[in-house]
Amino acid sequence: MTRQILNRLNQTLENHRELQTFRGRWPDNLIDTADRIVDHDIPNTLNKMLKLLNFLNNEDVFNTESKIEELQELFQNQQNSLDYLFEQAENNKDIIVTNLSKAFNTSIILDTLKTGFISHCDTITLTLTAAKIK
Repeated sequence: MTRQILNRLNQTLENHRELQTFRGRWPDNLIDTADRIVDHDIPNTLNKMLKLLNFLNNEDVFNTESKIEELQELFQNQQNSLDYLFEQAENNKDIIVTNLSKAFNTSIILDTLKTGFISHCDTITLTLTAAKIK
């Protein structure tokens, strides 16, 4: 899973850099949204994944306030550790969060975070594709 996240992150950052070449020729609000996704939304989602892994590990192994460049480096340098912890999280069926009507286990939370990350990355890709077509 770590390799998939890293590949998608690297491609998204490359797409974001290319999207910057359309600044001034493409609506500012679309470029600004892409910037917010890369600067805030993606790091927040990946940091939440790391926070979940820290929780399961019962200690703060990973910094959960990292910026995107630090996260890219972490996912590159800690692939084996992250893969092991992601596998543990995916197989964990213990309920860790409840609200009034639902209970959530680790695998559901991780899957939700993964889906959010993919959506953020896809938004950058679609924005770049639209800019190239216009």
